[in-house]
Amino acid sequence: MSRFSATEKKKCVERELAIRQRVYAKLVNEGKMKLDRAEHECDLLREIAQDYRELEEQTNPPRSPPSPSPSDERESSHPSDNPAPPTTS
Repeated sequence: MSRFSATEKKKCVERELAIRQRVYAKLVNEGKMKLDRAEHECDLLREIAQDYRELEEQTNPPRSPPSPSPSDERESSHPSDNPAPPTTS
């Protein structure tokens, strides 16, 4: 069993990507790193983050809204459920 959840791993990779994007931009501008290498490394981290997003969705599926309770059904506020009394002219 992993010590860290997919969510924690995803957030870590996303933080690392943000840091590397700033650092790599500076290194490329200074001529200390080639642009294609910087893009490759950042693309790799983006794919790792996507892998963890997908794993997170599989392990934590979205919750469905709770079903209405019987009292919610009786107290409906929809106009067709509570017709107005007939008017007399």
